[in-house]
Amino acid sequence: MKRAQLISSGNDSRNSGRVKRALYAGDDTTDLDAFRCLTAAALEVVVRVAVVSPEAPPGLESDADVVVPGSAIFREEVLRGL
Repeated sequence: MKRAQLISSGNDSRNSGRVKRALYAGDDTTDLDAFRCLTAAALEVVVRVAVVSPEAPPGLESDADVVVPGSAIFREEVLRGL
């Protein structure tokens, strides 16, 4: 098993064929675009996580594979399991 590689909006996220699987969590409008790009990327596995809050945009939950109620739950339940 290879160590996970963190790719975020703050670094180079272009896929040059190295990335085959992705877990992406988002909570705002720009993350809807990322969800769509990951779907179009034809990776082996993509898990799109909606981190829901009162400020979450419409469509975030419906475009996600997994929905979690807030960033604390995401950190405690999802990231801990990686």
